[in-house]
Amino acid sequence: MLQIREAVLTCLNQAENDEKLIIALNSIAGQAGVEAYQIILHVLTHLDLDHQKAETSWKEIITLQADMTEALGRPISLRTAICDYFCSVHKSLKNPKVVEIHVFERTLKNSKYDSLTNMLNRQALDELLNNELNRARRHKLDLSIIFFDIDNFKSVNDIHGHQAGDEALRRIAGIILHEKRQEDIAGRYGGEELLLVLPETSKQNSNIIGERIRASVENMAFTWEGKEVKLTLSGGIASFGEETADVLTLVRKADNAVYKAKGQGKNRIL
Repeated sequence: MLQIREAVLTCLNQAENDEKLIIALNSIAGQAGVEAYQIILHVLTHLDLDHQKAETSWKEIITLQADMTEALGRPISLRTAICDYFCSVHKSLKNPKVVEIHVFERTLKNSKYDSLTNMLNRQALDELLNNELNRARRHKLDLSIIFFDIDNFKSVNDIHGHQAGDEALRRIAGIILHEKRQEDIAGRYGGEELLLVLPETSKQNSNIIGERIRASVENMAFTWEGKEVKLTLSGGIASFGEETADVLTLVRKADNAVYKAKGQGKNRIL
């Protein structure tokens, strides 16, 4: 659902006009299914509708917009049509929020994302990981996670200061966000611990992604107050299976693999 929401928000930010916006949103719904209508209307109105009602409402809104445009002899915006629909036709909005999308989305983002790394925070990460594990179990799909831990992070803080440590964490998070695939989920698990969830991905393929991230971090350096800061990353992989049938066991297994990687010299993925 997070990926669909991000796609909807991208459309809202990039569409040049309502006509192109509607085409783009319909395209998302065509690819993602009826669930997308629910997310589209939640983003636009903050109403929680079931899939069927959301699909029906969306199609009626598009028709209403065309009818209002023809009746008034001037273009009527999609947001105006949405507001009229839910305030006058189906009275679901007592205090319309459609004109305050940016406020609600900023609040939503702040509640789900870590402010330092721009990754999902622990609560949102746990929720999505649970969802992915349930989906893997239900459909018999692969699922892997990579638990990353920055090597010698305490020494970065001790030598260069905590602001340098924050910058190091930001930069490594940026690498992970850049290197991950669109469907992957990245979050800050705690402190310098970062977690990457890889849906429908085997352990072998997860290792390829993990190695790419590890190498990018190793090749990255930045200057802080005239001194070069170089970093490395260790990671542990765990995959869904009979021995990792719940989230806690999956994360614990990945965490144990991190400790093993550090014990073997750090800067490696196991």
